[in-house]
Amino acid sequence: LKEGDRMLLSAKKRAKNRTSNYSISMDPKDHNKSGGNFVGKLRANFIGTEFQIFDHGLNPKNTDPDSLHVSSTPVREELGCILYASNVLGSRGPRKMKVAVPAIGKNGERIASRPKLKHEEVLTRFKDRDMANIVELVNKPPRWNDHVGAYVLNFN
Repeated sequence: LKEGDRMLLSAKKRAKNRTSNYSISMDPKDHNKSGGNFVGKLRANFIGTEFQIFDHGLNPKNTDPDSLHVSSTPVREELGCILYASNVLGSRGPRKMKVAVPAIGKNGERIASRPKLKHEEVLTRFKDRDMANIVELVNKPPRWNDHVGAYVLNFN
């Protein structure tokens, strides 16, 4: 980091996973899941068009099916998902991105999403257009700029 810069989060690709899987930490040298700096993980599908982000809780597959807690560790919370649309140009051009995050309740707090089953996940509900307690964000589409010879975003 340059002087005056501040590191916010660090991501590290986790080995031995079927899909791209990244641990997210507040310390670039400490990605230990049981450490105090571990924030959560980002998981991608096989082709890298769908991503889910989870907090540091337990995978529901490793918990008692009748409980949302195992000892003092809660089931992980799904913090959101990202979907990239395929592009007619393949990987050469920009892709449309959609993000879904849990909505904010009347109390000003994020509505927790702790799915135990696939159909309860924010990602599955978002793809099925079940938008209850979900907020959708879509990127601004880039435009081709002949002068630059690339796709650009106009932020005015």
